[in-house]
Amino acid sequence: MDTTDAEEQTAVKVVIRVRPLNQRETEGNSDSVWNIDSSEGVISQTGTDGSVARSYAFDRVYAPMDSTKQIYTESILPVIKSFVAGFNGTIFAYGQTSSGKTYTMMGSGNDDGIIHRCIKHIFSAIRKTPDREFSIKVSYLEIYNEGIKDLLDPTKLDLKISMDALYRPYVRNLTQQCPLGADEAFKILTQGMQHRNIGCTKMNEQSSRSHTLFQIALESRSTNQIGGVDDDAAAAAVASDIAAADDDTAPIDTSVRSSVLNIVDLAGSERA
Repeated sequence: MDTTDAEEQTAVKVVIRVRPLNQRETEGNSDSVWNIDSSEGVISQTGTDGSVARSYAFDRVYAPMDSTKQIYTESILPVIKSFVAGFNGTIFAYGQTSSGKTYTMMGSGNDDGIIHRCIKHIFSAIRKTPDREFSIKVSYLEIYNEGIKDLLDPTKLDLKISMDALYRPYVRNLTQQCPLGADEAFKILTQGMQHRNIGCTKMNEQSSRSHTLFQIALESRSTNQIGGVDDDAAAAAVASDIAAADDDTAPIDTSVRSSVLNIVDLAGSERA
């Protein structure tokens, strides 16, 4: 196994994005205290005398000039490809207020954030996979003051977590919608964002004061199954394949792939 394959097999990766100085910091003649070695995934803090005070190693460190597109392509896209193939995945943004979490996840203007890029890729992958039939559902919830709120139906408050028949956690009565395309999914996302709790802090005029979870559930099955074939000749061919499969000579895929993608944007780590 080469290095790239080994890296893609890792269950958890931690990457750091260092944002540029904001307007207030620039006007205050602030200096960056971080040195970044992207090739080694190391970020170090310099002391007042210019020496290295502390250093930290991660799977990847992105510098202020690195784009969201680069971060997505290198660190997020492998998760999305695995999700479409039937594996669960989670993308988790954590950091102090004003560190750029929501900007990275949601984007700004014409610069798509991580969530938008994920949605675009998922629907693109569906269009490019005509031999499978897909079903996609999305939900959006907020955790604020230890309560769960449905961001797609803000009248649903204090929702409860339960376990399903397979002992998987889920939120009871959480709204699920079925977008037919990326644009429809974006509208659902925007609708939910309008109901999120934000507040003003010393570091950020519009700080996310809650944790949010945007969840995408995907199921797919092969279209080469008798139940999904309309053409009589094609159905007969599939029946022949099944008969052959009984002899272990021509197995066909009759399984249903089911996967869940969790995209988490945490609140800032300091008090308002």
